[in-house]
Amino acid sequence: MGWGMTSLRYSRIVLIISAILWSAFVAYIGYNQYSVQRELAVSQALSEARGSYDKDLVYRRWVAKRGGVYVAVSDDTPPNPYLQYLPNRDIITEQGQKLTLINPAYMTRQVYELAAQQYGLQSHITSLKPLRPQ
Repeated sequence: MGWGMTSLRYSRIVLIISAILWSAFVAYIGYNQYSVQRELAVSQALSEARGSYDKDLVYRRWVAKRGGVYVAVSDDTPPNPYLQYLPNRDIITEQGQKLTLINPAYMTRQVYELAAQQYGLQSHITSLKPLRPQ
């Protein structure tokens, strides 16, 4: 009878140790997969952010290479007060349409504001020598 109790006790101990080891193994695999997935998600997010930033810079350079672009004056696009020193900031076409010069920073700010309204995306580029206090 002593051997049967010892065997049963031994079996329980082996079963408990096996369950603990199995649980630890499953927890390790789960944590490892979580870590890998998190690293991939962060890597993908950084890649997307870099791509978006690079695209934004290309648009800014395009506008800058052309000395800015003229757009119709509207409530959404009033003349840029930081360009009022330019003699041709505002022009009127032969048909009477009022146009204002948009520099790369003003264009980028307006695009970012539109993206925030439409998609909830927040982006911002700040110069090391900002003109606009905001």
